[in-house]
Amino acid sequence: MTVVISDRIIQEVRQRTDIVEFVSGYVSLRKAGRNYVGLCPFHKEKTPSFTVSPEKQIFYCFGCGVGGDVVSFYMKINGASFPEAVRFLAEKCGIAVKESVPERGGGGIKEKLWALNRAAADFFSQALFSPQGEVARKYIENRGITPEVIRQLKLGYAPEEWHWLGEKLKKLGYDLALAEQAGLIIPREKGGYYDRFRGRVIFPIHDEMGRIVAFGGRDLKDGLPKYLNSPETPIYVKGRSLYGLSFARNGIREKGEVVVVEGYFDFLTLWTFGVSNVVATLGTALTEEHVSLIRRYASCAILVFDPDEAGRKALARSLPLFLKQHLEMKVVVLPEGYDPDLFVRRFGRERWEEEMQKARPAVEYYIDEMLHPAQGVQQEREIMAEALRFIKEIPQSAERHLFIRRLAQRLNVDEAILAREVSDTPETAAKRLPQGPRTDLLELKLIYLMLEEERFVKRVAKSNLLEFFPHEDLKKLASLMLERVQKGEGVDRAWFLSQMEGERKRHLFNWMMVMDMSKDEREREFEDTVRRIKEKWYQRASRNLNLQIRQAQERGDEELCRHLLVKKAQLLEEEKAIRKLTVN
Repeated sequence: MTVVISDRIIQEVRQRTDIVEFVSGYVSLRKAGRNYVGLCPFHKEKTPSFTVSPEKQIFYCFGCGVGGDVVSFYMKINGASFPEAVRFLAEKCGIAVKESVPERGGGGIKEKLWALNRAAADFFSQALFSPQGEVARKYIENRGITPEVIRQLKLGYAPEEWHWLGEKLKKLGYDLALAEQAGLIIPREKGGYYDRFRGRVIFPIHDEMGRIVAFGGRDLKDGLPKYLNSPETPIYVKGRSLYGLSFARNGIREKGEVVVVEGYFDFLTLWTFGVSNVVATLGTALTEEHVSLIRRYASCAILVFDPDEAGRKALARSLPLFLKQHLEMKVVVLPEGYDPDLFVRRFGRERWEEEMQKARPAVEYYIDEMLHPAQGVQQEREIMAEALRFIKEIPQSAERHLFIRRLAQRLNVDEAILAREVSDTPETAAKRLPQGPRTDLLELKLIYLMLEEERFVKRVAKSNLLEFFPHEDLKKLASLMLERVQKGEGVDRAWFLSQMEGERKRHLFNWMMVMDMSKDEREREFEDTVRRIKEKWYQRASRNLNLQIRQAQERGDEELCRHLLVKKAQLLEEEKAIRKLTVN
């Protein structure tokens, strides 16, 4: 049964999870004053605008406006639901999550699939080290993979049987329909199921948090397909997964660069030889999601390509993805006939590192090695068309101009001609923050101060100041804050921020991240804000009374005029009084 999680557990998770430490697992952060900054993982940028506050335990991007606490960060970056995020963080903190009340909206399929995959990986691992796994063990050992790496990466073996895994999962109590959804078994047309992986070495595929989301299998009899992967599922999208990332991310962060290879054994052999900053693309072409994932951990990616036509095309496809996301890309082309697996086994790690040191900037390599002066009109047209397609993929005008100049020199064509051909390429538009409802900044400023210091909440309650709020939605949210404090629950900054949107949220996060006021300064700011809120309320009330008086005069209603004039005099007296007082 799916369930909700108590407020106490949620609060404990937030209190015991350090947001700087957690976010550092996804974003390379550096200290900047009281806060930490890095490149935002939620939008493309060159200059870091993503800010994390250890003091307030929140994050905010001044570029795209995304912000929140550690729970909302996990939800956003992993596409997780709120309960999934809390459960994951609770497990990391060692907090037992007691669940008993039905959860609104259902959920939990991802947790079930993760658990199922863990069980399947255990079965595959046990099979590898059993007598029936001897052939698979010898194959892996002959590829140079050590027992330590085999166990660390949890490699396994799927026996040459049609129902081996399905029967084991069934005995363990798993619903076979769930195993089908995980891609581990396949339904037969006439009913029943059969195992997807049979007679194969098994490679568990982990997400960046180390959870098993899918599997790859290598056939041991050179059957087809030689490599077989899980289909896409609710927890696995091939174009968003990089094999080995959960193991290599610390090494990537330390070196500031990542080596991207293609296959499972490319990764495993390099990892065995001590290369700690490598990932593999699972045999698929690089995607924009891959590059976004890489960008969280490294400022430079070294891609290893084959020196053939397929490698040339792969480079042409990949380079624009890196340019769009302002991520440096370098290229290494190994000698013909060698992939990373064979190269490092033949020549060793030292020679591998030498090749990495010789990595060339991808743009430079593309121009110098892949585009050549034309040998005839037809070839000139083809090269020019390819170059123009490539140039139009470059979003920044400065980089586009530099590329046009180098390309014109390389192809012996007029730079002005190339420039004219791409002049209609639009500049990448800066993303504007979404515009929310018209905001009274004074109300928001007061709410910000209440979030900063609980004593202000109590003083607002005592002075009945919320009656002066013109925006009912802000009044309601502030009232909920007052109720929490009166119940002794304290101010829940994370919850409150989750209720805000657009410009309002941006203003609150801006103040939280930027303002650095002493206690006395906050006191003066509070008193000034309270005074101005009341002044504005009286100004609005006075304008409204003046309108009513004018309308009563036009109708000739003298009695109503006298009544309204008395009210206006009282209003003016009250307004004079607040100019002399502050909230005590």
